[in-house]
This record gives sequence, C-alpha cells and structure tokens, in this order.
Amino acid sequence: MLCKPRFSISTPALFRAWDKGKRRLRPDTKGILLALESGNLVEVARRMFNVFEGVLPPTQQREIESIKTALLTAGALGAVFGFVTECNQYLEAAGDAVAAPVTLAGADALAELLSTLGIELPEPEEELPAGLLDVARELVDFEGDDVAEAAEKILAARAEARAAKNWGLADAIRDQLKDLGLVIEDTAAGTRIKSA
Repeated sequence: MLCKPRFSISTPALFRAWDKGKRRLRPDTKGILLALESGNLVEVARRMFNVFEGVLPPTQQREIESIKTALLTAGALGAVFGFVTECNQYLEAAGDAVAAPVTLAGADALAELLSTLGIELPEPEEELPAGLLDVARELVDFEGDDVAEAAEKILAARAEARAAKNWGLADAIRDQLKDLGLVIEDTAAGTRIKSA
C-alpha cells in the first residue's frame, strides 16, 4: 500500500538536507528483530521508518507519523505478516514440488519489501557441505573438522596462490569447489564460498 502525504519534497532537497548533517536517525534493526522474534507487531512498526523522515521539518514529520499510526490502526503491518504466513503455508504444502530458485526469489522479494519498511534482515549464513573438509585437507593441508574454518583456509590459500601467480593451485581450488556445487564470490564485505 502506498500513501501520499499532503506535502511533497524532491529527492534532491532531501539529499541536501541529509548532507547538511541534520538528524541521522536509523531504524532500530536489533529492536525490530527482537520484536519479530517475540511476535510483537506494534513494536516492530514503532521501530521502523525511512531514514529521510529525520530530515523533514517537524510539521511534515508529524504528518508522516499520523499516516503511520493510521496504517497501524488499520492493520497494514498485519497484512504483511499475513502474506508471509500464507507463503509459508504454501511452501509447506508444496514441499519438494517448489523449485529452490522460486523459493529464493520469493525470499528476496520479501526481504526487499521489508527493507522498504526499514527492516534490514541479516544475511543468512549458508551451511557449507562437509565435502569442503576433504578439499581443504587435500589442497591446503587443513587438519581440523570445522567446515567454516576449512572455508577460511581455502580462501586464504587461494588469495596467496593468486598473489604468487600459482594459477595451478588457484584453478584446482576453483575446480574442486565447482565439483561440490560451490563458487567463490567476491563481495564488498569480502570473499566467500557459496552455492553455485
């Protein structure tokens, strides 16, 4: 649902106000997650907002707050959670008939919807296969039994191999991971091993 307040403000004007260093409010993500875990939708909604709300003049902030209160009263947030419940029921009933890419696309869409409401979900940690231990033992002399540590050792060895232009080892790591259905992904947060 989209709601239009009685005022308008241009995106450049919002960024100018933001750049002037006015209030830098942020959604209480930790509080939102705690409220989600306890099922308290009202507390979830109270902790959500668009960061640009903090740079609006007080009269406009009050109007936005009144719209949010009206939406809460009307049950808009409950509708989102009702949608999630219906999705979960569908997935449970469909079982293996639903392809993983469809499920992941739905999860991505829901994460994007929640993001527009100010809720940033933590990136789930992917469980890596135990076969990664064998790759680490074979290629980088890993001796432990922790898959996450093996992944870190593999990534470090790959980085060292690439820096030393040891393309044989770097390629062997890539190929063995590919055989396990894994790839190495370089992200802004760092390098990680994930499902292909």
